[in-house]
Amino acid sequence: MKNNRFLFLIVLGILLVVLAGCGGAASTPAPTSGGTTSGGNSSVSFSKDVLPIFTSRCTSCHGGSNPRAGVDLSSYDAVMNSGAITAGDAQNSVLVQAVQIGQMPRSGGRLSAAQVQLIADWVNAGAPNN
Repeated sequence: MKNNRFLFLIVLGILLVVLAGCGGAASTPAPTSGGTTSGGNSSVSFSKDVLPIFTSRCTSCHGGSNPRAGVDLSSYDAVMNSGAITAGDAQNSVLVQAVQIGQMPRSGGRLSAAQVQLIADWVNAGAPNN
């Protein structure tokens, strides 16, 4: 059990370091679905709010045929299969932690507080495909 926990921490650390090496364009479209920055907002839309952030800021590294660290953020299915989020639990989602502390994106500046909150709200709402 200790070895599994240790291995998990090593893999998590490596993933955070690799994720820290990526970024994309400096501008990101504003949310379009009326999502707010309050915690757990189920009105946050993956397709209208979250995916545009990923597309403009993440997929230059975390997309395509060989996404860095095996984390593909180019579509809903890819995100859900990446292992980078824990649906319903932003606090324990690697991706949310990385953007909250500014490890991601690595270039192009940090995501705005509103963008980070949209991602966290979407994850906390159960990461719906909406």
